[in-house]
Amino acid sequence: MRYTTPETPTPRWIPQGCLLAAAAAAVLVACAPSTPPTTTASNSASPGRTPQQYTMQDFYANTSYNGASWSSDRKHILVSSNATGIWNVYAIPAAGGAPVPLTQSTTQSIFARAKVKASFEGWAGDDKSFFVSTNERDERYFDLYVRLHRVSPLFNAEKIKVPLMVLQGANDPRVLKVESEEIVAAARKNGVPVEYVIFPDEGHGFVKKENPIRGYSAVIQFLDRYLKGAAE
Repeated sequence: MRYTTPETPTPRWIPQGCLLAAAAAAVLVACAPSTPPTTTASNSASPGRTPQQYTMQDFYANTSYNGASWSSDRKHILVSSNATGIWNVYAIPAAGGAPVPLTQSTTQSIFARAKVKASFEGWAGDDKSFFVSTNERDERYFDLYVRLHRVSPLFNAEKIKVPLMVLQGANDPRVLKVESEEIVAAARKNGVPVEYVIFPDEGHGFVKKENPIRGYSAVIQFLDRYLKGAAE
């Protein structure tokens, strides 16, 4: 589940792909030369050239890698990739070379996971706190922690004053669909405009390539409507 609010030009929680694109743009700007390059006959018309534009489909018609982690011998990097159309786990030699598939699923996506994990374990009986288990203290063991509900968006919905967007995978085992519907209902009760987008064939995060295209396109339209429109 992701919350996007137009209080500032950057959403509070923004999809990973958008962050990577923004970071890449920032690096390109930072690395630009302080003085313009020497103009030659071949590029004299470049300042007036129209930049190449790409569709959202073109942007996502690529191979993605994430979840990089070193092997214990430091000779390989463990990653997840959708190179075959389904996410699988690969080992990339640190010395260079092609990724070596460690799993070869054709139906269910398989992801490489970090050693540190955290899980929501349910609400406490007082309805004011909830339990979280994590192995961040020692990766060999899971500790149980209590978190106060004062940090939960659901119990602070009255503080949401700007338009809200929620993207929800119908099969999400971590953030249940009913939980998203609760905060959507709470925000709408306060008169806040809410756009609620459900992906029937997704879980916790995007797996199928067509869904991020649909989701991020909706985010762009949402920001254009409430940010760009307000600025104009």
